[in-house]
Amino acid sequence: MLSATRNRDGVLIGFAKITRDLSERKRAAEELAERARQQSVAAELGLYALQTAQLDRVIERSMQTIRETLQIDDVRILRAGESPLPGARTVRIHAPEPDAEYGFLAASASRPLTANDVRFLQAIANVVAIAMARSQSEEQLRLAERDAVEARGRSVRIQEALLERDEFISVAAHELRTPLTALQLKLQGLESSGGLPPPKGERLGAAVRQTERLARLIDRLLDVSRIAQGRVEMTPEIFDLAVLVRQVAEDFREPATQARAVLELQLPEKVEGSWDRLRIEQVLVNLLSNAVKYGTGKPITVKLEEAGDVVRLCVADRGIGIAPDDVDRIFGRFQRAGAHPELRRHGSRPVHHAAHRRGATGARSPSTASPAKARLSSSSCRACPRRQQQAGATSRGRAHDGDRAGAGRCSSSKTTPTRACARGSFSRT
Repeated sequence: MLSATRNRDGVLIGFAKITRDLSERKRAAEELAERARQQSVAAELGLYALQTAQLDRVIERSMQTIRETLQIDDVRILRAGESPLPGARTVRIHAPEPDAEYGFLAASASRPLTANDVRFLQAIANVVAIAMARSQSEEQLRLAERDAVEARGRSVRIQEALLERDEFISVAAHELRTPLTALQLKLQGLESSGGLPPPKGERLGAAVRQTERLARLIDRLLDVSRIAQGRVEMTPEIFDLAVLVRQVAEDFREPATQARAVLELQLPEKVEGSWDRLRIEQVLVNLLSNAVKYGTGKPITVKLEEAGDVVRLCVADRGIGIAPDDVDRIFGRFQRAGAHPELRRHGSRPVHHAAHRRGATGARSPSTASPAKARLSSSSCRACPRRQQQAGATSRGRAHDGDRAGAGRCSSSKTTPTRACARGSFSRT
């Protein structure tokens, strides 16, 4: 641009030339346009990565995008331990997890890369990192789904095997009962006829008792089958519970004496009610058997008391108890306590027969024990009405909730830290 220059009198004395350098502004505009183009290309690549599940295709597209956008030929992903080429520019592929490492994105060019080029490389590296993280998550999800399918398959196979086992037990028990019943009738007929000399009569009596024992064992097998199917049959009858407790306790006098354990009874004269005699006897026999076997020769107390409308039965020993780690596990059928030194000597402590856990008469519910020494356990029988259901009624409910209710009713009673106590509450009405 030329501009005339004049003096004060207006006389032209010359011209002034003004020039402007536009190269800097042009360069800034070009850089801005290039950055916008690179951002647009990175955004398109990000959209492609979101729509493409295959990681290798996303990586291949990313490398192609860098080569075409920056006009370079050598671009690669460096894994851990790999070194870039001399003069290559690298950017980190950031992993979402702080302790994870995805590697680096390295680009080699014949020209120096600008700041916009480096930012573009980082944007592409971020797209690759997101694709890698999603691929890993999808792989973990596939593995989890596969494990879940396999676990469900194993569970189904286990359930089928359990059903087959229970069906076999039921069939076997019924098949055993038929010839045993005929044998019992013949032996009982011979016994009732009398006239046998003492040696033969004693042998006949022993044979009758053995057949009765076999009959009880078969009944237990049938109990297992009924329990598994949730249909434990109850046969209530009116009887004196104190008499039953005395009878069962007397049967354990000799085993308790052999174990050097004193069997103490604290019973009222008479406690009448309507209960299933066989089920309550099963509970009591099982608890006394455990107390004698695992009571370590210390006194065993059997206590029966009336408290309003409730009759409470307590079998307490002062033996090795049950470890806290075994409390939850032992509620399974035929489960046993862990490897306490005394348990290894006597054999793992069984908590109770399955009928006592899942039936309607009783259950074992151990309380907490000292972590250093397995020494305290308690059991609570499920509350039974003084007047139970009619004969032939079926108990389909699991004893789990009832067991915990029974444990709550008995929790007010105190036990010493070295005492194992099995309590049962029986409602009058």
